[in-house]
Amino acid sequence: MALHFRKLLLYGCLFLLTAAMARAQIRTVLVSPTPGNPAASGTTLRNALAAIPSPSSMDRWLVKIEPGIYDIGTTPLPMRSWVDIEGSGIGVTTIHGSVDSSSDGTINGADNAELRFLTVEAQSNSAIAIANTAAASPRLYRLKIVVTAPNAWGIRNVSSAPVIEECEIYVTGTGAANTIATGILFKLFPPTGIRSSILRTKLVVSGATTNYGINLLNAQTVTLIRDSRIDVAGGTTTYGISATPNGSWPGQENLQIRDSEISSYGGGSASYGIRFDTSTSVSLDISTSKVWGHISPTTYGILQLGTSPIGLQGASVTGFTQTIQTAGSVSIQSTLLNGGPATASGWLGCMGVWDENGVFYTNSCP
Repeated sequence: MALHFRKLLLYGCLFLLTAAMARAQIRTVLVSPTPGNPAASGTTLRNALAAIPSPSSMDRWLVKIEPGIYDIGTTPLPMRSWVDIEGSGIGVTTIHGSVDSSSDGTINGADNAELRFLTVEAQSNSAIAIANTAAASPRLYRLKIVVTAPNAWGIRNVSSAPVIEECEIYVTGTGAANTIATGILFKLFPPTGIRSSILRTKLVVSGATTNYGINLLNAQTVTLIRDSRIDVAGGTTTYGISATPNGSWPGQENLQIRDSEISSYGGGSASYGIRFDTSTSVSLDISTSKVWGHISPTTYGILQLGTSPIGLQGASVTGFTQTIQTAGSVSIQSTLLNGGPATASGWLGCMGVWDENGVFYTNSCP
């Protein structure tokens, strides 16, 4: 009897577990490719995403994409709120698009959703891999983003603040004159006031006339860059991080840069590690990081034309025109300044700073 009872108990547990798994899988949509036909695979993916009925905060869904290439053509693939999209791995699942637009991407993001574990490709005349607009702020996790176009953006955010984590972003401009390549663009504040962060991410940008790693227009949305690397090269002008008012600049934010490397080099005219234009309001707080502007006729590590303060500690700054120039005040501690002088219109303080020749300055600046 005891053995019979234990068998019944085991069968009952297995039945309940199977039923629970079945209920969970109701909200997982599996998308399979059409072998040898990326366009048909893209259509299957688009239809599967559109067919999900009324997702909500109480009814979340997952679209799981099997290995393969999914070509969505010239029409963006729209994410949906409360629906996560998950590939089978970077380089294993690829969503490819040829959307010709300066506002729409291969994928258009949505709020309250996540995109992860896949590669996104964009290739056209004006091409964006992922476009987020009107407060659409998805989490972007473990993605590889590849964009090749005369005018190219990896991630373009307008009034949006996604969390970007463990991503690889490669943007290559292919045009001759007056072209722009941007790793990540942030334009305008999100209406909800949320802010973006970039964590453990790699950006590589090159090939256009003007090349930006991160470009801030009209407002600062990103407030933290941590454990990341930005490499921007070639063309006429390169910017690791740039801020431009483009008319107006509301508010003042603090940008923390931690354990990161920013390298801007090879511009035919100029290369800036960080450049913030007049009338911008971005305070810099940089620790245990490298900011380099080099291998160009004009090079600045940090050029702060706004009046917001700068603080550096345990950093390395390279710029052979100037390491640092600011219209505000700057505090520099335990930092290597490699190249030209550091100057400030406001207060300038150096504590335990050394130059490229190994000369140590206890309480003064090179």
